[in-house]
Amino acid sequence: MKIQIWPITTLVLLGIILVGLPACSTTTKTTPTATPSPSKLPSYTLSTAFDSERGLLLSLLVYAKTFQPGQEISVVIDEQNTLQTANNVTASNSWPLEGLTLGSCGTLNYPFGVAIFQGNYTASNVSSASPLQLYNPSVAYHCPMILGDINAYVFQPSSDMANILSDSNPPFTEKISYQISVTGYWTSGQEPTFGNFTPGVYTVAGGDEWGALAVLHFVVRGDDESPAT
Repeated sequence: MKIQIWPITTLVLLGIILVGLPACSTTTKTTPTATPSPSKLPSYTLSTAFDSERGLLLSLLVYAKTFQPGQEISVVIDEQNTLQTANNVTASNSWPLEGLTLGSCGTLNYPFGVAIFQGNYTASNVSSASPLQLYNPSVAYHCPMILGDINAYVFQPSSDMANILSDSNPPFTEKISYQISVTGYWTSGQEPTFGNFTPGVYTVAGGDEWGALAVLHFVVRGDDESPAT
């Protein structure tokens, strides 16, 4: 898998769908993405992994490059068919990392997930690190219907729209793009506690069930340092 960092013009050409979300405090928010005006896109860091065997491009994006403690950090993950024809991709279970998720309910019906690590890691050594707990482990969450028998994703030509095929439900169309927004993480224990990301370097990893892995980084600066960009 090849990982690249590309400028914002490439992001627009790839057709990745992004959205800005209202601020949150100590909670993590996840949502499918919507389309803003390209002129309103903020600075960002983008990493991609191209699966030439399946014709898929996995893209991982973080809004902005540096943040202050307590500032919301938004991460977008997107899977796009690079072929100009429909692309029927058989479901797999070749995840590149453990702990990839889109929220408290796992990866839902999507073929990818995200994890955040404290420290500076690369695609070659991030599997040795432990992901931060982004969701309160002591809360019982109400999850939507999650299919356990998905057998294929049929992507539309040159698109991140796909029909999801399963054995137990009729096909349904989903945009294979998702965003999470976080301000910190939970520590484990008898009574889990939440804390904002502290100053330092963090690694974001995004991977799909076919083994693609994209990795990028963001920095949290101290209160007396320069504002986020």
